Amino acid sequence: MENSTLRQIIRESIQNYIREIDEVAEVAATEARIRKMEEAIEERKNLINMEGLEETMHKMIDKKKIKEIESICLILGDNIFYGQGFSSVLRRTSFSVTDATIFVYRVNNPWDFGVITVDRDNRPISIVEKPLNPTSDLAVTGLYFYPPDVIDIVDSISPSARNELEITSVNQEYLKRRRLNVEMLGRGFAWLDTGSPTSLLDASHFIETIETRQGLKVACLEEIAFNNGWIDLGTLKGSADAQINSGYGRYLNSIYENAHQENPAVKHQLKNEH
Repeated sequence: MENSTLRQIIRESIQNYIREIDEVAEVAATEARIRKMEEAIEERKNLINMEGLEETMHKMIDKKKIKEIESICLILGDNIFYGQGFSSVLRRTSFSVTDATIFVYRVNNPWDFGVITVDRDNRPISIVEKPLNPTSDLAVTGLYFYPPDVIDIVDSISPSARNELEITSVNQEYLKRRRLNVEMLGRGFAWLDTGSPTSLLDASHFIETIETRQGLKVACLEEIAFNNGWIDLGTLKGSADAQINSGYGRYLNSIYENAHQENPAVKHQLKNEH
């Protein structure tokens, strides 16, 4: 996969979460993959080499550190979420420090995913991984919030028939303990799984349509950082200049120019600095 494609998937995967999450660890299976990701995101942001470990749940474990954290968010890297107000949903979910929360989405091919059945009050009844005969069309997405005791639950479950520790098994255990919450992503939200060439192409078309129609980037981390006060206008300008020959760089420059026009005091300050 080309770095530009990988970079965009990473950006689109984390753009909603980065507003609400304090620390990000990106997991790669091999050292070569880590180097690829480093090149894509242009810096080392707590990349973890888990070569030789097959299980997703094992890859997230740093037991000592996790037990000191109030809430853990696990995101599968090939998942893209898009929808207005999603950050507010994440903020509300992160406040639950005793229960697990999974996000579900209605699909027309539930047999390809973990499927959840809920009652009339959206309380979970059962979860089955890739069932041959699904009992509902609600798929469990690749976004999960867990309390710190997820480590103890991971230690207690057994490998599946695939000889892997399954996320579904962890969720089933929280369901058994009546500590599993379900967050429905309804109309107005888009969940895209880019795990296959076809789904990656579908996601590309979706992002292209949104960005072309609105003239706004679905995922621009520099824009998010600037709007939240995490970087200043000079840093934004520097990033724009470094990529000015690309459409992305020109987009950053347009944000810079708009902020320039709206804040003459900043413009005067930057002029003096140069």
